[in-house]
Formats: sequence, C-alpha cells, structure tokens
Amino acid sequence: MQGQGTLDLAQEGGLAALQVWLERERLLLLVRGHVSLCMRGLDELTQGSSCIREVPVASFPDVNALLPAVDVLITDYSSVMYDYACLERPIVLMAPDLETYLNQDVGIYGNYVDDAPGPVITHWSQLPAAWAELQAGLHAGRLKAFVDRHAALYDSEVCSRIVACLDERDAQPSSEAI
Repeated sequence: MQGQGTLDLAQEGGLAALQVWLERERLLLLVRGHVSLCMRGLDELTQGSSCIREVPVASFPDVNALLPAVDVLITDYSSVMYDYACLERPIVLMAPDLETYLNQDVGIYGNYVDDAPGPVITHWSQLPAAWAELQAGLHAGRLKAFVDRHAALYDSEVCSRIVACLDERDAQPSSEAI
C-alpha cells in the first residue's frame, strides 16, 4: 500500500460496511495515512460516520505522538508496528496487497505472516473476527514473541545504557591526542 502511493481505504465498500459493527462495539477508528500516501474514499467515510475519523498527517506529522492514545494498531507494512509493539498492545496487520507488495513493490524484511505480532487480514470484513481473537488473548504469544525478537532492549533502562555508552566513549583518549 505505501509503496504504491495510493490506498483504496474504502475497499469497495468494505470499510463502510464496518460502521454498524464499530458503532455496536463502541469503537472509534482513527485513520492516519503515511506522509506520501494518497488515500481514496476517506472523505466519504468520515462525513457520514461518528466512528471513523481522519487524523491528518499535517496535524500530527510524527505518528509516534499518537501511539500512546491508540488501544489497537491496524497497520500494513509500516515500521510503526515496531515502535507500537514496545507498548505491548495488540496489532492487526492489514495486507490486502501482500503478494504484490512482496513481489512487485519495495518488499519487506523477514517473513511477514510468520513474524506478525497479531492477526493478518486482507479485507475490512475480517476485522471483527480479528478483534474477537485479540479480545480473547489468542495473539498474546505472537505479540510477546515479536517484542522479544525486535524490542528486547526496550525497557526502563534504555536511556541510562545510552548515556553510559556515550560517557564511556567520551572517557576514552582521543586518537587525535596521540
């Protein structure tokens, strides 16, 4: 999706069909695209819906500022999943164009499906089932394995370790002084 530059967010009515489910579950779906991504169908969805809202890139240029307010992240191939995983909150991967992305676009590192921190869906109609699986804790092990693999050093001591490393480096004699 990101590499192609355009995303059909509505998926031919698939997201609009979710509105009843979102309202029943009392969920708010916030949509923020990549800075270089053109999203089609978003205006129509947000105009008539109280449960789907856009978070404009211009208003929040740094997506990381939004992450603490998000209960469940729905993303595609974005590296934001690694940042969000440090919060140890559920992640759904939305990959309607996975084969195209892997074979004709920019590609990804590793095995996208096997390494996923949560359910991988290809259509908005699969979101209610993915949500139910997350609520039941069925992907907690996947998320923990993902965090262990990709964020093992993320803890309350990260800054202390960086400062100690910098202090140690600064304490070493400069090669210019020799």
